[in-house]
Amino acid sequence: MGSLEEPVLQLSHSDPDDTSWMSSTNIAGYDFEFDPPLEAKYECPICLMCQRDCVQTSCGHKFCGPCILAWLRREREQCPQDNQPLTENDIYPDNYTRREILQLRVHCPNSKSGCPTLVELANVDRHLTECEYQIVPCPNRCSMRTMKREIADHCQSSCLRRLVNCSLCNEQFQLNQQKSHLTTCPLVALTCESCQTVTPRQEMQHHLAEECPRTVVPCTFHEVGCKERMVRADLPIHLQENTQNHMKLLVASYKNVSGFMSDLGRAVGALTSPLASPSLNRQGSSTSCASEMQRQWSCSSMQDGACATAAPHHRSVSVPSVPVEGARGTSELEQRLQMDFSKWDLGKKSASPEKVIKDICEKHVRLEQRSREHAIQIQNQRTQIKELKEALRRATQAPHEMLGRYCNGTFVWRFHNFAAEIREMTDNNAKVVHSPSFYTSPFGYKLCLRANLYVRDGECYLALFIHMRRGENDDILEWPFSGRFIVSLIDQSDNSLRHNFTEVMLTKPGLEAFERPRDDRNIKGWGFQQFMQLSRVRSHYLRRDTVIIKCVVQVGNGYREEAIPAGR
Repeated sequence: MGSLEEPVLQLSHSDPDDTSWMSSTNIAGYDFEFDPPLEAKYECPICLMCQRDCVQTSCGHKFCGPCILAWLRREREQCPQDNQPLTENDIYPDNYTRREILQLRVHCPNSKSGCPTLVELANVDRHLTECEYQIVPCPNRCSMRTMKREIADHCQSSCLRRLVNCSLCNEQFQLNQQKSHLTTCPLVALTCESCQTVTPRQEMQHHLAEECPRTVVPCTFHEVGCKERMVRADLPIHLQENTQNHMKLLVASYKNVSGFMSDLGRAVGALTSPLASPSLNRQGSSTSCASEMQRQWSCSSMQDGACATAAPHHRSVSVPSVPVEGARGTSELEQRLQMDFSKWDLGKKSASPEKVIKDICEKHVRLEQRSREHAIQIQNQRTQIKELKEALRRATQAPHEMLGRYCNGTFVWRFHNFAAEIREMTDNNAKVVHSPSFYTSPFGYKLCLRANLYVRDGECYLALFIHMRRGENDDILEWPFSGRFIVSLIDQSDNSLRHNFTEVMLTKPGLEAFERPRDDRNIKGWGFQQFMQLSRVRSHYLRRDTVIIKCVVQVGNGYREEAIPAGR
């Protein structure tokens, strides 16, 4: 259909040489549905449409400006109406007819799409910029084109490039990139290839490094000498079975550090004591340590020939011996220190006593620092043992938590140590036992079961209630909770004709038990104070000191007028 944004021909008969207006492209007339229908006088004889940029020839005929120009340039120079000679210089703008045509009323070009607007021909372009039925491209640059009135709905519901939020991490991405996002989303649940544990992607590295029971890890005491490697699940067993060996390694490491410290202390004491009291001599036939050291120090300050017969050739400082029981020879400590002193090349000028003592003290400080580092390592090992015990505890709980999250509202609670728990409940009326948490769906409501003892008229009953717990998806769920609970006590007898005891509980509007939890768990619960007589539980449903309770949660089944359990 024709465009209205064409330049207006400004022809001047007084300037026949100016032909710049003839450079317009070959565009036919206006192709619109006129109301009333177009009169014949406004019809171009060439294109048979409404005249665009109307011009009049010298022979009195009217044409579209682009049409007559194209005619004269393609055909011979004559009028298409009467075949009179005609050139481009014989064409003049007919502004009067042009204004009449632009005032004609036409149907909107989108009338077939439903637009009912009638508009003057001059205002068609402006109307199209506002017309709700105009076909426009999607602003998200997808391949779809649709009416302007439907573009908002398209962008919100059907555009493949619309922005959506991830239901897990709330990150925004284009819909056509959903698969790509799921390959990198940090909260997508992945299955560990080693232990088959379901873990969010962002926690998988931590799981493999710290929690996976099938990962091969070194012994906690590898820094003190244990060379065993095993899967993490076997580490607690290894620690338990090799406690004595590990303690021996720790004691050996500690003795090694203590030995260094003790040797160093004796060496420093032996070097400093003769300098302060020259009268102290070695036991047996050895000469005085102080005399020997003083002789060598004095000898080092004299000429080389003056003491050639009295001093050793290597000019090393001799080390005094530490007194020991009996008249033994050179002790092991003395030999070790003698080897250290022999490495000191004193040159022509021997080291001063102050320098020797300073070097020994520095070595003492270094060994003391090593001793402290070993003590810190031992403390770190103890901390790691505690952390491993806690990790073991979490590892035993993790499967139950995963089962509760992905049970889809069908939860089985194995109530272990039933006899001991009942005794505690009998002694303490406030004692209750809660089951592990479970979910109606991976992103649904979080609940738990509660069991306690209820006494009435001297008869003991097992009371059973359901509590809403605060979950991470509460902000996207509807509150108060509405649904249906099917609670069963499982018959564990070997008889093929087992009879489970089942009760059905329906939610009731207006109860605090089903409101969104403000704390970790709603104080109010919903259930039965007299679920079953305790004697009957023990006789029919208790086996290996375990009671099995099955709970099925169906979300969305409303309240009906029938028997309602007691809420407390």
